[in-house]
Amino acid sequence: MGWVDGKSKMVPERYVGTAADVEALLDGREEAMVPERTRHLDFGAVAAFWGCWMI
Repeated sequence: MGWVDGKSKMVPERYVGTAADVEALLDGREEAMVPERTRHLDFGAVAAFWGCWMI
């Protein structure tokens, strides 16, 4: 049960696993996002690009 618009209602839940399982999935996802190689065209451009995606 949960509160929705000030009323108690049934709220669906989904079991995602243990904290270790979730951490392992997130670590694998971060590793998959890192490119194998980059081409540096402008000083700081790559850092700015990664800064946008790591928010």
